Amino acid sequence: MNEIMLNAMLVITGVVLAEITNRSVRWWQSIEDQRLRAEAKDILAKHGMSPELYLPSLGTKDQDLRWAMSVFDMTGYVVLNADQDIIGKIVPNVAMRTPKLKPVKPTN
Repeated sequence: MNEIMLNAMLVITGVVLAEITNRSVRWWQSIEDQRLRAEAKDILAKHGMSPELYLPSLGTKDQDLRWAMSVFDMTGYVVLNADQDIIGKIVPNVAMRTPKLKPVKPTN
């Protein structure tokens, strides 16, 4: 019985360590990606350019068409219509704001 418990504890410990390692690696990669993007954005700004997010499905009303276009979101593909015009829009660059909390007076 003790051998079974020991093996179970070793397996559980191994799974927990693997998950901690996996999360640590993903966290480290996201930090590195953010650093590289910031560096690249600065270089683009020096040359008078800016990266913009393009979504082909933005502004499309037809559900089936929106789904088909959304498959190509974030892939690097540009969706063209029959006249070879680019479909979709640039996502507006909106600054994130923190919400301002206001005290609420209770009503009697």
